[in-house]
Amino acid sequence: MDRVDVTKLAVAGSLALIAMATALHARRLVRSHTEHGRTKKKKAKARHKHRHEIVDGEHSDAHERERSALIEFREARRAASTMTAATIAWFSSNVETLLDVGADGVHGGSDVEASVADGAPAEAPRMLASPSAGKAPDSPGRPAVGSVSVLSIGCGDGAIDIAVLRSIAAQPGVTKVHYVGLEPSENAATAFRARLAAARASGELGPNVATFVLHSELDDRPVRLAPRDQLGALARAGVAAAAQPVPEPSGPPAAASSGAGDDEGTSRGFPSKHQFDLVLLVHVLQELKSPLGALQRAALRTKPGGRVVVVQPVAGALSSLVAEEGDHQRAVLTTDDLRQLLLQQRLQPSIDSFETELDVTACLQRTAAGIRVMSDCVGRDLRKAKEAKLMRVLKGLWRVATIDPDDGSAHVKEPCAVLIVQKPHPQPVPGG
Repeated sequence: MDRVDVTKLAVAGSLALIAMATALHARRLVRSHTEHGRTKKKKAKARHKHRHEIVDGEHSDAHERERSALIEFREARRAASTMTAATIAWFSSNVETLLDVGADGVHGGSDVEASVADGAPAEAPRMLASPSAGKAPDSPGRPAVGSVSVLSIGCGDGAIDIAVLRSIAAQPGVTKVHYVGLEPSENAATAFRARLAAARASGELGPNVATFVLHSELDDRPVRLAPRDQLGALARAGVAAAAQPVPEPSGPPAAASSGAGDDEGTSRGFPSKHQFDLVLLVHVLQELKSPLGALQRAALRTKPGGRVVVVQPVAGALSSLVAEEGDHQRAVLTTDDLRQLLLQQRLQPSIDSFETELDVTACLQRTAAGIRVMSDCVGRDLRKAKEAKLMRVLKGLWRVATIDPDDGSAHVKEPCAVLIVQKPHPQPVPGG
């Protein structure tokens, strides 16, 4: 091999090395650019996520502030209203009728139940005693009722339910009261438990009242049932569950064994299929997404022969004000609206009513407490409302308020409707 060939080989080798180095460098550049691109994407995603977290946090804070404001408004209105006291008085006057013990010692039927079970409407709704009528006369021959189970949907802070439990437990023949309260607001559920602790400490509630307050809510989605068999389906659904006991508490065994119940119980849901003698929806139906679905599922949670009791403020003097200046999604239901919801399920309610009063003196004086009361009435935060908006609401209140000539106080009537449905016993299947 001569010198020329050696030179050619050396040059070829050098070119090959240069090509390899160039290719390696190119791959490194590509990898570097790729990694740089990935890093940029990761950083962009991180920045995007951070921005979303900030926005979500702001939305969460805003939602919490709004929720706190709504609770504040509701408390101000309740303090200015006789609704809580009137509701407690109604239950106290009618608790014996609600338990309604038949001659065989179990929760008995009624003419309303029989007519509905036959598919025919009742001739007239059975009116219960109003609070002003006083308690029903004692029935010394009434057989013992034994244990009574109660489910309260949207039980709030317990201001009403504790009084209801006290009235039930005081009835002759009631040996045990099992109570389950569902409340979606954690603050309200906590306040309820505090009330229960105070009631037990004072002896207002004895060991024969077992209470379970759950931070939970009832699924209020409508139940799909065949239109012609809605009543039958509601009567038959979960009949086997009716014989099952009320759910045991999920808390410490000591609390459960004491008979006092688990006042500290919590839950993220209420999947239980247990049924109850009384299912209460007190001042809550209008707050639910689907009143129809809530009534259906309340009926499913009721034992055959048991009762669903709906207490709800209905359209009155404030209705026009809400229609003109309020949140239209919170339009006040009428008694007929509630009745029609039940009739859609072929359930004929017994209907009663009682009057309450809202003191709007502070509203007309434009005090801070009055602004909160007005905010709850119209479903809008009026604390930062424009003067024109506030004046329209005030004019509406002046229009519907009654002024006491003696002390100058102003009040607005707020009617409440009570609808009671007794769930029929399932009818035997022909030829079965």
